[in-house]
Amino acid sequence: MYATVVVRVEHAKYTMDVEDRVKALGYSAFSINDLLARAKTAFILLDIVLGLIGSIALVVSSHLLPDVESTCEHVVVLDKGNVVAQGPISTLKGKAGRVFELRVKGGDERHFADVLRAEGIECHGELGEVMRVFVPEDAGSRRLFQLAAQHGMQVRHLRPSVPTLEDVFAHAVGEDL
Repeated sequence: MYATVVVRVEHAKYTMDVEDRVKALGYSAFSINDLLARAKTAFILLDIVLGLIGSIALVVSSHLLPDVESTCEHVVVLDKGNVVAQGPISTLKGKAGRVFELRVKGGDERHFADVLRAEGIECHGELGEVMRVFVPEDAGSRRLFQLAAQHGMQVRHLRPSVPTLEDVFAHAVGEDL
């Protein structure tokens, strides 16, 4: 008999489903989602309190970037103790229209992602799934179609996407989303 069992999921998006199934079997389950839910509640309460007080400067340290984005106007991004980005969130996110959700089929998808990167287009996401692509200012969706056609790929999904604070953070610290 075991006092504790650790269950690992293949991808974070399956965590809630597995946790619910474990609870349905009559066992207690705990995941990072429980902590995140509590933190989100705290951010909502903080937003309400600050809204009642009025304008106030407050320093918040958090890894919950969607909540920071919804409650703050200005951020400072630190990486290993160094400031790597700072300013109003809207300015850091940049102009909409540079970021697209893209899914392609046919040909060598891994090679196509390399082709996009060689063109200065950042790619984030899993192959075979919807990728988020960040195109340079001088390029646009038309260039994505041209590159796909040149490499025997079909564009199956292309939609403009709004940059998020998570994108800003990942770019500032040099990480892939």
